[in-house]
Parts: sequence; structure tokens; C-alpha cells
Amino acid sequence: MEQQSFDLEGKDLVQAIKKDFGFEIADIKRVAKAYQSEVYKALTPQKETIFIKKDKVPKRLEIEIQGYRIFKDLGIPVPEVIAYQENPPTIKKPTIIISAARGVNLENTNPSEQEESKIYKSWGDVARRINGLKIKGFGPITLINNTLQGKYKTYQEFVASPENNYEDVIRRLVEHRLLTDEELQKLKEIIKEINNLKINQGFLLHRDMKPDHIFVEQDRITGIIDLARLEAGDPRNEIAKSLLLLSEKQQNYFKRGYGSDLVNDPMVTKYLVVRAATMALPRSKEGHMEIAKNALRILKKTIAKL
Repeated sequence: MEQQSFDLEGKDLVQAIKKDFGFEIADIKRVAKAYQSEVYKALTPQKETIFIKKDKVPKRLEIEIQGYRIFKDLGIPVPEVIAYQENPPTIKKPTIIISAARGVNLENTNPSEQEESKIYKSWGDVARRINGLKIKGFGPITLINNTLQGKYKTYQEFVASPENNYEDVIRRLVEHRLLTDEELQKLKEIIKEINNLKINQGFLLHRDMKPDHIFVEQDRITGIIDLARLEAGDPRNEIAKSLLLLSEKQQNYFKRGYGSDLVNDPMVTKYLVVRAATMALPRSKEGHMEIAKNALRILKKTIAKL
């Protein structure tokens, strides 16, 4: 019965939302499914778009909700949390209902040069504001007494944890013969250097800032979404992830918007190598395969310069 409750679809899910939340919705459609979560898009009677997310992992949606509150306090536009229940009686799994972000995601826009400049500078500014928030601990975010904290007390504990999967990345790169012996050796040296960093303070990282998760209207950012991977860590890692698949011109805009010497720290380039390595692994979906190819190209090009 529990598995069936998580797999509610179509009219059954519409009725469950009405029973559990008192919301009338229509035109419901699943837009994403992972092993532990599902996301649906629907319309209210007023024809407003909303999203419904079910998650099997206790507290993860509460962390996302707290993240939205923090982002909003930082002046960063995010969707509104309409409703949340940890154990709705019909759906039986933690469920959140949020408004749609305004505008269009950046991936599906074709901005003018002037608009592009403002958007990517704003992206840098948003990243700096997020990364400026000190967080206790390191690694994946947990929620303790309504406060976001890293799962591990020290950076060294995080490095030694299963969440720090760099060794698995190396193994898979070797299996698929994607790097030469020389490239592989350089990558191992970079990972060792990152793991041996002396970091005593964690900062908030979005961990998945990319055009798909950034919404814009003309030259303004109007929404940041998907806070499911929040982490406490090194801002240079976040900067590298943001820069990874941007053009040189977009990177320059981002750096100017970030407005800190941190963007030019040599460690950013080394983090970029590692982020590229994690994205270069073969993917099953066609769009992901293209991203993997681009990441592998950037990985090899960047390693060659070091």
C-alpha cells in the first residue's frame, strides 16, 4: 500500500491533493522522476502553474523549504512555498507545493548581447550572496533545530566520507578509458591537493547552479530553483561549477558580477578540473551525453594547461 501511495498518478493524485491539502488542481503532468522523488506540474482553477514534489527521504523537503527562506532573506528571487506536509494522510510521503518561478529558464532563452551581460553578471552576484553565508560543518546540508548545518563537523571528515566520491569518479574514468595515463595522474594530484586543503569554515553552496535552474525575464533573474543539493563547503567549488560550461565571454560577465578576488584564485581552475571529471562520465540520456562530451573536452583542455 505504501508503494502504491507514492505512485499515485493522474486523477488519483489530483484527488489525493484535494483530500490532503484542500487544493483543486487540473492538467497534472509528471515532469521529473528520480529514485526517491517525483515532480509534477499542474494548474490551479485560476490557471496559475504550480509544482508538486513528493520525496521518500524524511526532512529533505524541509531543508529545501528552509533554503528558499534563506535565499529570499538574501534578496534572491525564489518560488513561493504554498504548502507542505511531512506525512499527508493519502499521499503518505513528504509533499511540497510551490509556485512556478517567473519567466523562462536561461537554457531556453536567446538574450541579446546587452541582456546576456546583465544576466550573467547577476548570476555572479547571486552566487556571491549565497556563498557568503557561513554554515556550521561541511558536506550535505542537514536541518538541526531549524538551522542548516553541514553533515560533517570538519572538512577532513567530509573528505573521508562516502559523499566525497572522487575515487569513484576516477575508477569510472579509467573503466571507460577517457583519459591518458598522464591526464589521469594530473587529476589524481589535483584531487589530493583539494582533499588536503586546510578549510575551517564552510559556506553555503547551491551545488547545482546552471541555466536550467535560473529563470529570467529579459535581462533580470527572476527565480532560482532546485535547492535539493545544498551543501556547506568551499565557495571556489561553486564558482568552478558555475563557470564550467559557460563561454569565455559569459565567464567574464559572471566573474565581474561575483565581484571578489576569489573568482581568480588558482584553486578555482583545479576545482573546475574535478567538476568537469564528474560531468564527463557517460550518461544514458541524449542531452546528458552532449554535456558529458563537452565536459570531457574542457577537462582535457584544462589539465593540459596545468
